Amino acid sequence: MMEPDRANTEAAAGSAHGRRRNLSHLMNRDSACDGVADSAGDKTKPARVRIKSAIAPGGAVEVAQQGMIVRRDPTQTLHIAIASGKGGSGKTTIALHLAWAYARSGERVVLCDCDADAPNLHCFLPGVVVHASEVTELHPRIDAEHCVACGACVRSCAFDALYMRGGKAHVAEELCHGCGVCALVCPSDAAISEHEVVVGTTTRQRIAWPNGVCSDMVVARARIGNNRTPRVIADAIAAAPVAASIQIRDCAPGCACAAVAGMRGADCAVLVAEATPFGLHDLKLAVEMTRTLGIPLAVVVNRSGAYGAVEQWCTDQSIAVLACIPDDRQVAEVYASGRLAGERLPDYNKWYQTIRDGIDTLMHKETACSK
Repeated sequence: MMEPDRANTEAAAGSAHGRRRNLSHLMNRDSACDGVADSAGDKTKPARVRIKSAIAPGGAVEVAQQGMIVRRDPTQTLHIAIASGKGGSGKTTIALHLAWAYARSGERVVLCDCDADAPNLHCFLPGVVVHASEVTELHPRIDAEHCVACGACVRSCAFDALYMRGGKAHVAEELCHGCGVCALVCPSDAAISEHEVVVGTTTRQRIAWPNGVCSDMVVARARIGNNRTPRVIADAIAAAPVAASIQIRDCAPGCACAAVAGMRGADCAVLVAEATPFGLHDLKLAVEMTRTLGIPLAVVVNRSGAYGAVEQWCTDQSIAVLACIPDDRQVAEVYASGRLAGERLPDYNKWYQTIRDGIDTLMHKETACSK
């Protein structure tokens, strides 16, 4: 659904010129790594034309303003990103159990599955879907009869999503980011129009923990074969209930665009690393990414053992290690059955109380430093 001004202009002019937008929106359009949340959360407009903000509704997190970091209001939602430099480190397990630890203490928790290419939180906590929506954006459609073959759109596309063939411009849908530059630069009156393309879905579910406590869960799911995962993740975060006191995001692994999208706007990040040389290598990349985003961070070493280089590196970097969870075959067996390890192995829950206490300490230090 288009903005009223834009719809009226198109109806009157029926031309590509009528579809051209103010250049100011291009300054804030999402690039491949843009994952900020929608400030208005307005689902009536395609994602590209919504106003973007680094502050999600219902909970300011931190804003870079004139070179200073303004910390979140402690009365608002605490956004915790659970991330890792590589897949298989135990990120989802820790996100689930940490959320359960907060829920058991009476906090109103919302879980966000931000691994939109392979969401799996719902496998452990099946719930009742209370809302589902499609994530869309505007992509160009080229009318070959009106295309003058000038190549302006091809030259202007930052994502190589347009190409010339047979003397006409064509669109590679799988590469398009919906930025709208092609329609802006096209000299023809009617060569480029736009149509909505579904790039993924978001669902909000009501889930129940093993002890009967209920929480909300939002799941981002990107459409197979497209590269707009960050857009889907941003919409899922924006769709999370704002009344929650704790929001825990299970971010995509790695340091690419999807991981950045899930971490943007978080109050703190817990980086999960496995105690291996590969785990240390990827942790270093994840730490660099998190520091670049300006997010306070701490580390959890999962499946710790004889390899102590991860803890030593964290000490050298003045990074807090919240817990070193030992390798345990029983935990892996329970996880493989689709159940929470803490449900079958109650002693396992002590680690998450330790992690929670560490997060509280981390946020207290950050709040003190910002004063």
